[in-house]
Amino acid sequence: MSAAFAATQGLVMSATAHAEDVVFKGSVTEIFGHHAIVATDQKKYLVNFGPRVSEQGIVKTGDTVSITGDLKKSGQVRAHELTLADGRVVEVAKDKKTWSEWFSGDDADDEKPFTASDAKKLATDKGYVLTSQPLAEKRHFIANGSKDGKTFDLALHRDGTIKEEVSITAVQAKKMMMDKGYDVIGDAAPVKKHFEALAIKNSEFFELHAHRDGTVEEARKVDKTDPRWGTQIQ
Repeated sequence: MSAAFAATQGLVMSATAHAEDVVFKGSVTEIFGHHAIVATDQKKYLVNFGPRVSEQGIVKTGDTVSITGDLKKSGQVRAHELTLADGRVVEVAKDKKTWSEWFSGDDADDEKPFTASDAKKLATDKGYVLTSQPLAEKRHFIANGSKDGKTFDLALHRDGTIKEEVSITAVQAKKMMMDKGYDVIGDAAPVKKHFEALAIKNSEFFELHAHRDGTVEEARKVDKTDPRWGTQIQ
């Protein structure tokens, strides 16, 4: 075997090691862009159906589909063929890959930027009304939104997942403290994921923390010598 041939064989082995052929059947639980979450009895897959399938509405939420495709090292499945519940087989057009994509097992589409517009569309498609523009974090966007009469702090991810935490306002935080029997001095101030305020109860002063889960914490007892609250204590 020549050295050149051996090197070529090594490249093929390296490339195929990054992508695995998969065949599975599941239910489409979510669709965003030309990606979808497909849930089997064992796990959930992030599947790239390609633009033609999504634009023509071939697959809808709730459909049962059988998928043949490649499982990328990123965890995403690029579908090559779909079998629908009525027996129809849909060939998914495959875009040409660059040599580096073929070698690494990656798709250029996997690395497309996830923009603020994408994050906003993801939220609205799932029924949220955004009350702030999405702001970029390291690997996702954050925004404030409401749904079903509740307000949330949202973390919007490129894989289509949304993590929500119940959001409270300064007015709500102050009311939570007052409902616990404290007299609150001034307004509650936002600090990361909670609100803080100076309050008095039974002639004693406290720094209170109001949390999103509805709990109110006596963080510490304070007096006139306190560098933060002392000037507000009579």
